Amino acid sequence: MDSRTFAQHRVPRFSLGKLWWQAGCGSLVILALIGLVNLLVDPFDLRFAPNLSLPRMEAMRPINTALWSLGEFRQIPQKEKETATMIILGDSLAQQLTGGVTRNRSQTMGDDVRVINLSIGGASYEEMMDTLRYELPEFPSLKTVVLGVPLERLGEMGHQRTTEVYEIPSRPWKYLLNLKILSYSIGLLYNSTPPKDSPAATDEEIDTTPANSGEASAQNDVLWGSAGAVTIEKAFAKRIRLVKAPLALQRVRNELTPLAMQLRQRHIQLFFFIPPLNPYIKGVFEQTQGAADVKYLDELSKIGVVLDYAMNQPANITYRFRDPAHLDADVAHQVMLDLLQRVQTQPAAPAANSAP
Repeated sequence: MDSRTFAQHRVPRFSLGKLWWQAGCGSLVILALIGLVNLLVDPFDLRFAPNLSLPRMEAMRPINTALWSLGEFRQIPQKEKETATMIILGDSLAQQLTGGVTRNRSQTMGDDVRVINLSIGGASYEEMMDTLRYELPEFPSLKTVVLGVPLERLGEMGHQRTTEVYEIPSRPWKYLLNLKILSYSIGLLYNSTPPKDSPAATDEEIDTTPANSGEASAQNDVLWGSAGAVTIEKAFAKRIRLVKAPLALQRVRNELTPLAMQLRQRHIQLFFFIPPLNPYIKGVFEQTQGAADVKYLDELSKIGVVLDYAMNQPANITYRFRDPAHLDADVAHQVMLDLLQRVQTQPAAPAANSAP
């Protein structure tokens, strides 16, 4: 074979650069498609752009209440944030004060007081503090912060979903290009409910499955609410155990005290809302944890105003519970109005250089 014949049959030269260019273009196309689907479906309703009308709340809120709550926070009109004088933070026991998950986050209550509820279902202490730090600059007219603190929240190392959640507004690609978010988007498009990530992501941390026996009573170890019954061991063993933790006192002294000072610098008053307890649970607590509760409340009262609805039930309110932890909606509204009245009758926040 002469050189001309060999040249005609020569194998084409392999081009690594061309292969990389094709792979890069293909990857960009795939990322663009993922981003476009997540932008249009927007399963957690963060609204980076106009999105499709889909039944998001029922499917997505139980999966990650922190991320869903961020979407609700972003939808509060800026004008309402600028005029709000009170914000409420906590878990679902604080969110129930303004109507729970079915009501608007921003409401006008009492004597034309704009109240915005920034509570997150199932929120840990870390998540409450993250939310306050992230959202506080949005409220220039703020006069009152109500921090809902079921006492066990101070004494546990809870889940922390909010760290990544609050990065999303400044880094939207973490949401738009996320494959897990894509799976939720596809699930919504096909009208299917995606699986929950973990028990920590759910709103209600108490199993309200009705007991098998209709004859069970609070006289034994079963708590009845209008929604069902649970056993005391299953529902509240965690709280009774964790309220003993010295971590709670450390947080009051090392974290909440500096927070109170920061708020005083802005002439903002700090209130601690201790949610109501089911009467049976209250009895158990008084027998086992009364001294510990008093100690925590004494520490809290040094840096803010304690509104204890657990051990000090208002005479004009009869507690009724829809489950072992959460109040019936009308009772929660009465508690909110009572809380609002107490807040409005408190003296103004002291100067920043005053002793706590």
